[in-house]
Amino acid sequence: MKANEECILNYKKKCKAAWNIVKSEINMEKEEISNPINCNILNKHFINSINAHVPKNINNSVNKLNNSRTEDYYGLSNFVIKAIIKEIRTPLLYLVNKILDDGISPDCLKITVTLPIYKNGDREIPYNYRRISVVPILAKIIESCSHT
Repeated sequence: MKANEECILNYKKKCKAAWNIVKSEINMEKEEISNPINCNILNKHFINSINAHVPKNINNSVNKLNNSRTEDYYGLSNFVIKAIIKEIRTPLLYLVNKILDDGISPDCLKITVTLPIYKNGDREIPYNYRRISVVPILAKIIESCSHT
């Protein structure tokens, strides 16, 4: 028992260490699962089904955004994107298709702005605030296109 405790305390990922001990104690071994279908076939299927819908859904995705003027990390807001969608539709369509074809979301679309939002009570107490993360508008549009 003492050895298990030391193992957990000395391990960087304590939760993982604890689960490894539990699994070893009950003799759980990883069950190998065979994949009934080739992963490349699935990737092509998902990419083709997404690309078939993206062109007509860019406008729908943008129109679904609320009219918030809150700016993301790049200074863009839903309001601005809605106002200029006709001008940026073609390059945006190219960008969405490229990201979905490659299957890789660029790191620049993963940067968020975290804002404190007051809930109630004394405004001087940090506990009375909740945080929200403002995701880049383009990331929202790409995600919306990939779900339709």
